[in-house]
This record gives sequence, C-alpha cells and structure tokens, in this order.
Amino acid sequence: MQWDPANNPYNFITFGPPVKFPQGPPSHRRYHGLSGTIELELTNETPMLVAQRVNPPEEIPPRLENFKINGQPAIPGTSLKGMVRSVLEALTNSCFVIFNGEPLDYRLATQDALNLRPGRVTRLPTENQPGQVEEMERAWIAMPGKPAALKIRHKGREKTITLASAPTGARSGQTVWIKGLDAEAYFSPTRQARGRPPWIKPATGKFPVVTDISLSPKKGYLEGVFKITGQSIDNKKRERVFAPKNPPVTFEFSLEEMENYNRILQGQLAEHDKRGDFELTETEPLQVGSLIYFKPQGNRATLLSRVEIPRTTYRHSRADRLPSAYHKCTNPENLCTACRLFGFIADLYGACGRISFTDATWQNGPGELEDFFPLRVLGEPHPTSCNFYLLDPGNPSQVRNYDGLKITDGRGRTEGPAGQVRLRGRKFYHHHKPKPWPDYRCPDPQKFRRVINEVRPLKPGNAFTFRVHFRNLSETELGLLLYGLLLEEPWRHKLGLAKSLGLGTVKITCRSLKVSPGGQRYHSYGAQVPDRTMEISRYLGAMKEAVKAATGQDFHQLINVDKLGKILDPARAPAAPGYPFDPTGREEGFAWYARNKNRALPEL
Repeated sequence: MQWDPANNPYNFITFGPPVKFPQGPPSHRRYHGLSGTIELELTNETPMLVAQRVNPPEEIPPRLENFKINGQPAIPGTSLKGMVRSVLEALTNSCFVIFNGEPLDYRLATQDALNLRPGRVTRLPTENQPGQVEEMERAWIAMPGKPAALKIRHKGREKTITLASAPTGARSGQTVWIKGLDAEAYFSPTRQARGRPPWIKPATGKFPVVTDISLSPKKGYLEGVFKITGQSIDNKKRERVFAPKNPPVTFEFSLEEMENYNRILQGQLAEHDKRGDFELTETEPLQVGSLIYFKPQGNRATLLSRVEIPRTTYRHSRADRLPSAYHKCTNPENLCTACRLFGFIADLYGACGRISFTDATWQNGPGELEDFFPLRVLGEPHPTSCNFYLLDPGNPSQVRNYDGLKITDGRGRTEGPAGQVRLRGRKFYHHHKPKPWPDYRCPDPQKFRRVINEVRPLKPGNAFTFRVHFRNLSETELGLLLYGLLLEEPWRHKLGLAKSLGLGTVKITCRSLKVSPGGQRYHSYGAQVPDRTMEISRYLGAMKEAVKAATGQDFHQLINVDKLGKILDPARAPAAPGYPFDPTGREEGFAWYARNKNRALPEL
C-alpha cells in the first residue's frame, strides 16, 4: 500500500497577520509593569530524549541518552526556551529569527538533463574575460565489474554487443583510444519491469557505444579521454569516454558559473566526508582541462557540472519566498512580539530579553530505558522538497519550485511560465499515539549503521520542575507568555529529538504564579511577592482582548491559531504519522520522494 502524504509527520502553520501590541520594548533601567516568577511542572507523555552524546565522536553510530545534571535526568533551560518561543512566534506571526535564506541546490530532473552536453574547459574566466569550454562527443563504456552486455538497435537491426570496460584504476582525463559504433536505441530491462516501453531512443538521434579501448595509439581508433565519476549511485553501471568534435565548437561561461560549480563541489565533498557511502573521483575545483557537462544557451555555457544529472542552484532563494513581514527583525524600534519578549540582536543593534528559563530538574518517574537500542533513521530537513515546503497561494494542488516553475510530473520535470510561490509557513511535528518500544527500533541497524543513532530515551511519565522569570511585562505580554507555556487542553508541546517518530510529547502545568507590579518587592525589606495563580485566566483574557484589538478577529479565529491547534492536539493527528519507509529502499523511503515530486502536501 503506497504511503499517503496525509500521514507526513510534520506540517506547516499558515502565515497570518503579525500581532504587534501597542507598547514598545521598555527600558531595563527601572522596574515598571509586571515582574515575577512562574513555577511549572513538565511531564513527558511519550518517550523523550533531550539528547547528549555518551560515546566518543569518532565512534559510529552515536550513542545518545537524555541530558543529565549530577547524574539525574534534566532539561536545559535553552531547550525549554526554544520550545516555547517557537509556539509564541506561530501565535503572533513573529519574524523567522533563525532562518537560512540562501539559495538551495537541487538535482536536475532527468528529462531536463538530456539537454546537457559534454565538454572540456579550455580557459578559466576572470573579471575581464569569460571562460571557454570546448564541446565534445561522449560514448558509453562499462564500469569495472559491471555487466557489459547491451542490447541495441544498429542500422535498423537488433543486436547484442559487449561494451568495453574501463580498466581498474582508470581516472578522469586519462587519454585513451577507442573503437565503437553509433546505436539508434538501447534496451532497458528496468523500464520493461515497470511496464514502460523498454526501448530508449537518444534525444540526439544517436547513441555512441565503445566496443574496444586501447591505452596506446592504434590504427582505426579515435583518441578520447576517460570521464570517470565512480559509484556515486547504487544502480550505476556505465562510465563515459569524451572525444573531440571535428570541427571544434566552443562556448563561453561566466565567473558566476565557475563559482557555482565550485560551491556545489564543496557541498558534495562535505557530504562525502559525512556519509562516505558513495565515490567522489573528481575533487579539484574547476580548472583548465576539467571534463564537464553544460547547458548551451546561444554561445553561452550554463549549468556547468561534473555529472550528467547534476545538482544546480535555484535563481530564487528561500528568503525570496518568505513574505517580507516575517523577515528577521533589524530595527529595535519596530520589533515583532517574540523579539520584544525574548530579545534580539542584528548588526550593531540589540535588545535584552525580559524572559529567562531555568533548567528543569527531575522530580519523580520511571526514569530512562535500561538499554540502548538503534533508533529508526531520522534523516534531515529537505527544503528542496518543493511539494512539501512551498505553496502556490492561488492553486495549492499545483507544485512549483523556488523559481516559480510548475513541476509537471513525479520525476520533477519543470514548465514555465513562472508563477506565484511562497514558503508554506512554520514547521511543526504532529503528536503520535502511544506505541510499543519495538516500533521505534530500526529494523536493519547494520544496513543503516552510518546514519542511525543508538539511544536510551526517558520512559513516559517523568516529572520535572522549572521556573520562568519575567521582568517588565504588560498584562497582555504576561498572558501571552502563560498561554505559550500552558497552551490549552488538550494541546501539548513537542520537545527533544525524534519528534517525527513520536518522541517528546510533553504537558506543562503551573504550580504557582508570583507577580510583583513595578519594583514593589524592593520597596521594603522582606516584602512578599503576591501569588496570582488564581488570576491566570485574567491575564489570558487580557492577551486575547489585545489580539482582537490588533487584528480585528477573535483569538481562536486567527488562521494561524486554528492551524496550530490542529497540529498540537494529539487527538487530531494523522492516523499513522511517519515517513515512507522500506528497508530495501526500493518501494518507499527516499524512492517515494524521487517519484512523487509533483504530489503536494495536504494543508492542515
């Protein structure tokens, strides 16, 4: 049964109108407004892991257990503060204070990659002169140890040939002499197995294949150079030989194109150092003699890359697709509500926050699991999944990329003209229903050894206490802080690692609220701070009235509050939240995303 995106473990809180209260951030030179302390209790209702590593960094896989103070489970105040701030930002449509707005790299769709041509760099660009690339021909050879038999059509007849194989140790740029023929089509068993027409006709009208290779000049053989990119993907079986065209054809390319090539290469080098499960045979920056692929546009060469199906960069960045009202605050006189409460810093400007969180200390409960176990693969955020992270406001079912182009099929083919597109909103994870421990376990830890964690989470039912100190808040701001901490039944916070698997559902309750108007507690020695726990509803009411005055809508009618309730309410979670997963990686998992690039994430 194919995975349904409605079960995706996260979704996005829709943007609404920014909620700004009339008062500006007050001075810290004196006490005015409300100051005091909220004492709170936090209980984890599902397993929880606010992680710290307990084995050396060089050991694989990492071993993680819950953060501890003096040997007892604890929660850092910074984790609690981040959890609450993210909710308050969503409630008030505050700025995206932590946001990487740079352009993203993405894998070019196979259909679009057919337009790329092979070439060799003959001149590097400078500020005063463009670079130059000489177009070349390309032909297939077999990778060492891979099947070399290939069924082709040649001169209108079907035949099976044996491809020449690259010798072990062959390297890109090595001069060789080749003999071969031009095929008109080739047979793909993979296409046949998927019920598609098995014959593939090259878009160029011919398909050169190499039947013999000589490492020294030989009569009747053409001179060429190896283009060896290695085992970069599991099912790769072929390498290439490039050969000069006669007469030569050249294209010019810009300094920006060279910088993009080198930047993408650096990213691939970093990924190789991290994962190490693929080959990377070409590691040098672009230079004279580099064998590349490029897209011709008139006499210009664009999309310079190492491989036939390359990574390239969107022209528009993530920041371009984030509405300007939610860009990071830069002006201390015009701060969003979250920055006024928690503080901000930008260039030479800054404002001190008025809220601080203590660490949460363990009080009672069953503690942590007795033994470590291999956790299911978590992965990383993939904002290049345009079908999940982006939204066409006029047609939510139409997937567009960061450049606004329609994505027209499951493999990612694009089509113009560009249309409107923006980020979906703020990312939050659904809660999961309670489930047995084996459901959290990776079914094949050896296969995924390099990307899993061994963990020992806290069992459900542990109680922690912590305090939140506040200073110089208005009644409205105190009400907002209390709402962001306590939420409302049956909403719950999410905290710690593995939210996508269902860990980290927590409930917060108030033990006491002590409030001192102005600096009243300092007016006399031994003055007691009044307990206002019974007045929490009054502060919450003041907040909701202020929101209505600022937006013209009741608090619960705001679209962002409505969406937040849908994702923080455990009873409204999807039936089976989780990512597509298949231990073989063939039917679901990453393969689902590769085949369904035009399938939009359902809105909350």
